[in-house]
Amino acid sequence: MLVLLAVSFAACGKVGFTYSQNTDGTFTQLIEIELNTSKLPAGYNLQSAADVLVRAFEDNDYDVKRPSDTKIIASQSFADTDALNNSLLQSGVFFKPEDIEDTENAFMSYREASGIPFVSRAFFDSYKNTIRYNLIDKLHISTAEADALIAAMDNADSSYVYVTPNRSVKTDADEITRDSRGNYVHKWNLDDETDQNATITLSVVKGAIWYGIAIIAAVVVVLIIALVKTFKKSKPRIE
Repeated sequence: MLVLLAVSFAACGKVGFTYSQNTDGTFTQLIEIELNTSKLPAGYNLQSAADVLVRAFEDNDYDVKRPSDTKIIASQSFADTDALNNSLLQSGVFFKPEDIEDTENAFMSYREASGIPFVSRAFFDSYKNTIRYNLIDKLHISTAEADALIAAMDNADSSYVYVTPNRSVKTDADEITRDSRGNYVHKWNLDDETDQNATITLSVVKGAIWYGIAIIAAVVVVLIIALVKTFKKSKPRIE
C-alpha cells in the first residue's frame, strides 16, 4: 500500500525500493521517492502529497528523511526473517507459491523464485482495483481523487534493488555490481514493460555430503602418508 501510494504520487518522478540482507543477520528496507511537481492529481500540491507519504510511512514505523521538498527517504530494519516476513512490504517482491521451485543435485540445493516487485507497473496493473479500494479506504479520499492518483501512475520510473553479501545468489537483474562493503548489488530497471519480474536463485551446499567428502579425503591423505612411510621402512638399504 505504501509503495503503491508512493508510485502514484511520483508519476514521471522516481521510486526505488532496496532490500538488503546484512552480514549480521538483519534486513533493511529502503524506499526512495522523488515527487514530480507537474503530475500531481487534482486537489494535491507538492506539500500535501509529501505530507501524506511521510505520515503513511511514519504510521508504519519507518524512519523518514526529507532531503528536499521533492524527495523522501524511508527506511526500516528488521532483526530476523520472522520480523521481515511480518512486515508490510517484506522483501519488496510479490512471490506466488507456484512461482517458487526447489531443485537439487548430489551436492547442492537450489530455490528459484520469480515474482513481481511492488514498485513495478506489472504489479500495479494486476492489482489496480485493490489499489483503488485501499486509496479510498485507508487515505479517506474521494473516488475522483483515487482515480486521479491511479491515472498518475503512467510513466513513473521505478527500480528494485536486492543487496546481499552472498556470492552464490544468482538473478536476472539488469545490473550486478559490488558496493564498498563487498556486497553484491542486483538492480532491476522496471521501465521496460516487456518483463518486469525479478527472478532470484538461492543455492545451498549440502553440508553433510561435503563433510563426508572432507572425511574421505582426509582418510585418503592419511593412508597415502602411511603407505609412504611403510615403503621407506621396507626399502632395502644400499651399502
